[in-house]
Amino acid sequence: MEKPDRRGIVTSESLSPVAFINGKWRQPGSHALCRLRNPSHWKKEIGRVPLASPADVKAAAAAAKSAGPKWANAPEKTRKKLLLDWASRLLDFKAPFAAAMALEIGKPVSLAEEEVMFAVRLLLEAVRLPENAETGSDADFPRRGDFAVRRGPLGVVGLITPWNNPLAIPVGKIAPALLFGNSVVWKPAALAPRTSILVLETLRKAACPEGVVNLTFGEKDTAHHLVLNPDVRAVSFTGSWKSGLEVARLCSSRPIPVQLELGGNNASLIMPDGDIEEAARTLAVSAFSFSGQRCTAPRRFIVHRAVRRIFEEALVAAVRSLRIGLPSDRETQVGPLISRRKQKEMEALVQKSVGAGAKILCGGSIPARWKEGCWFEPTVLASVDPELPVVQEESFGPVAVLETARDIHRAIRLLNAVPQGLVASLFSKDPSCQRLFLEKAECGVLKLNQTTLGVRPEAPFGGWKASGLGPFEHGCSDREFYTRIQTLYG
Repeated sequence: MEKPDRRGIVTSESLSPVAFINGKWRQPGSHALCRLRNPSHWKKEIGRVPLASPADVKAAAAAAKSAGPKWANAPEKTRKKLLLDWASRLLDFKAPFAAAMALEIGKPVSLAEEEVMFAVRLLLEAVRLPENAETGSDADFPRRGDFAVRRGPLGVVGLITPWNNPLAIPVGKIAPALLFGNSVVWKPAALAPRTSILVLETLRKAACPEGVVNLTFGEKDTAHHLVLNPDVRAVSFTGSWKSGLEVARLCSSRPIPVQLELGGNNASLIMPDGDIEEAARTLAVSAFSFSGQRCTAPRRFIVHRAVRRIFEEALVAAVRSLRIGLPSDRETQVGPLISRRKQKEMEALVQKSVGAGAKILCGGSIPARWKEGCWFEPTVLASVDPELPVVQEESFGPVAVLETARDIHRAIRLLNAVPQGLVASLFSKDPSCQRLFLEKAECGVLKLNQTTLGVRPEAPFGGWKASGLGPFEHGCSDREFYTRIQTLYG
């Protein structure tokens, strides 16, 4: 067994701790292990992650519960100072974060650095959120006639986060949880342990009190135990539709509040009066950078038939110009997929679509130069049956479809004709088209003359339909989830 260093972290590059509880790293014993491979060199094992036991989860929740009251009673300025100090520490660790993400999940370093900066912005925006007149003691807010309203922390919050944004998504949940006086048990994705360890180390360097933020590595069973732990008073989850439904079912059995962000199957609508060349260029980058492994990436291009040919030519040219390469190369835009399994899924998805009549406009196979890893060529399909999985389901990879609409009404019907509803964008300067889009699009986030990719940290973010459940994330929405309300009379 490798020996822990003076901070308590195992010094071997191959074995992670199993948990961070009450300010200390807990080393594995007879825990089951998840073995990790390098997405860029699939034959190379890069680590082993112990899967937390029910006892580990119980200990983490108990530590959070014990530390919670003192943190909840800390002055607002104390909580905000922690978040500001944490933002500074993230900046100090920008290069290590980017290197960890490039190795573990194949995220190009330039995009990984953007993620660090977005995480910093999330912290700075959280600090700007006032606890407001409805948070604090009875004396802290004005009365409204014979009643008053106040908000307080929930207690212990369970956070479950995915692998594709292993820094920004956890920060976006931990920051408001701490701001409003909650304590945390975080279960990150097992595929990014180095990144998760850095998150906790930067928090510790920012002097986060022991027990306020705890971590348990694990997979489905660990998440199950976390959600059902009686000390956990709410759960925020980001991940797949299937896993999110299970989390919702478990939370409803208790019952406790739940916040779900379940991904998207996003569409961009391109009308004749839009900037066709610019739309094609930005959509190509948005759809395929990081191999399409982002919930806000566009998956469907719905184009007015009058500009179908010119858009198709511009899009294919833009896609073919994207730089495929190693994640460590600063010029790389398209790195590998997360695993060989995902690579095979993309290959099968394209083959099934072609077998049903779809046409490959570009891509469609594993690039010969990169067969040692998990790359798949950026792929655009046309002539696709709208009922096929490539249209109806989120591919979460470098595969997108090009659909044609005779007018804005048909384009919006195609936009809404899928179970998901996260982000949609319209490229048009026509006020009537914009008005109809804003009235009829069934999505939580709408954009005009912009790609679906990218959000502001101060703006509420979430989806409709199968893309989300519960309060949105970020901005003013954070207060809705991370606090509970009381009405006082007399």
